[in-house]
Amino acid sequence: MPLKNTSHRKWVLGFTLFLIFLTSLPTILAELSAGEDWVFTGFLFGVQDGNSYIAKMLRGFAGDWLFTTPYTAYPQSGTFAFFPYYLLGKLAAPPGLHDQLIAMFHWLRVGGIIFLVWSLDRFLRFFLGDDEGLIRWGLMLATLGGGLGWLYLAGAERLWGGDLPLELYSPESFGFLMLMGLPHLLFARGFLLISIQSILTTNKPSVQQGVKAGIGLMLVGLFQPLTTAAAWAVLAAFCVSVFGWTMMVKKHDLAVRKKVSMRAGLAALISSPVVLYNMIRFATDPVLKGWESQNIILSPPFGDYLLAFGLLLPFALAGAWTWLRQTGEQWASRLYLVVWLLCFPLLAYAPHQLQRRLPEGIWMCLVVLTMLFLKDHPRFPRNATLALVGTGFLSTTIFWLGTVFTAINPALPAFRSADEVALFEALQALNLPSDTIFLADEGISNPLPAWVPARVLVGHGPESIHYDEIAPRVEMFFQPVSQEEGWRLIEEFNVDFVIWDEANYGDFPYESGANRQLEEILSTGNFQIMRVGK
Repeated sequence: MPLKNTSHRKWVLGFTLFLIFLTSLPTILAELSAGEDWVFTGFLFGVQDGNSYIAKMLRGFAGDWLFTTPYTAYPQSGTFAFFPYYLLGKLAAPPGLHDQLIAMFHWLRVGGIIFLVWSLDRFLRFFLGDDEGLIRWGLMLATLGGGLGWLYLAGAERLWGGDLPLELYSPESFGFLMLMGLPHLLFARGFLLISIQSILTTNKPSVQQGVKAGIGLMLVGLFQPLTTAAAWAVLAAFCVSVFGWTMMVKKHDLAVRKKVSMRAGLAALISSPVVLYNMIRFATDPVLKGWESQNIILSPPFGDYLLAFGLLLPFALAGAWTWLRQTGEQWASRLYLVVWLLCFPLLAYAPHQLQRRLPEGIWMCLVVLTMLFLKDHPRFPRNATLALVGTGFLSTTIFWLGTVFTAINPALPAFRSADEVALFEALQALNLPSDTIFLADEGISNPLPAWVPARVLVGHGPESIHYDEIAPRVEMFFQPVSQEEGWRLIEEFNVDFVIWDEANYGDFPYESGANRQLEEILSTGNFQIMRVGK
């Protein structure tokens, strides 16, 4: 139900601007703190992944439309993935290419914040009606909320058994990490909420809503394909639950069963190409299969989830029972939230190497159920409850302060040395082919493709195929016991250039021979670029 009160719209606008300022301030501070000796990468957490996003944008600038990872020397056929980043890269133009890509990445993030807040507001209004207070609290919790992670720094780290709290590393479990630096996840979550709402809106034509939901899930897959597949699983469980409930209890609501089934079926059908395409590509392409086998993101022990969600979980569980008292067609919408909540442990511990990614958006489910509990129980101490769940903001505050500290204290990996960046820019000026292969240590190999559209042997754990085998060989190349082993690595992967850091490894030890030539073509600071003769 739309709110006619313009004060709420102004509040949402002000809150959105606050989020943009809050999440952008550390980045601005980092740019101002870099000075002459350092260059900011654009990322204050997840720097390796951040450099890989800029590398994808750079390959888009270089003319690519299909994804090929620059973090392996193995040949690739290309696949349709990370399209928003490739498309964005085509808007850049030298000079100042890297700075442009960083700026566009963060403008995409700002756009994602605006879109997500808008979709969150719609989703909350769908369930909470005109209760502005609860909607606003829901928005704050959905974007800035956290769990009991702040206890970790208060001396209770043993509760986590050696792991960090989820608030500090799991964007799919909460919302703030997305706002800080993961724009594709912002758009994926926003489109997911739009799709869910389309399926649950029963007062509009089913075909129209099913198509809308399907397009939404297809766009989810454009940004994060796995989320679409996870949404299918929840939708399937929801349809089964609606069917069973209308058979046993709500026998007069068979129309709801028909509407839900039609919409869910249309949504799955329309969004299926993006999921099936990715399934086929990852099953048949050797490079993608290698990436998938190395990309392992398992869920933490269940106790970590209880600590993460413990502030909201009791109220969410209490709110889950309110659907039993719903009349008309409202019961189905409430039932979806209950099913979503019940699916959480099944998704989080599914036999899949990316199991922690599967329960995307579950935090939003907990937030809505908690707000529904407070709406349905007006005599319950609302202010005390909100104050309690609001202590989770402390976890987010701690993370944010950590990014500020990183921003004002330039150091690796969030910053690169000015000499290293000068080297990257000199290589960029050579206009080398995008299939040029560099051999460099892992510290250089990760940021290099973010400045130069070239390839490296290692540099990004999951994307560097056969990483466990190749990484030790690369390390050994720079601390050679045998020159023969080093030359074998160069020849096996058809290396074009070697980057040598004298500050870390001393004088270049490899000697050229009759059939093995290494020629220095460039020197910047402590770095040497050696061309491999062929």
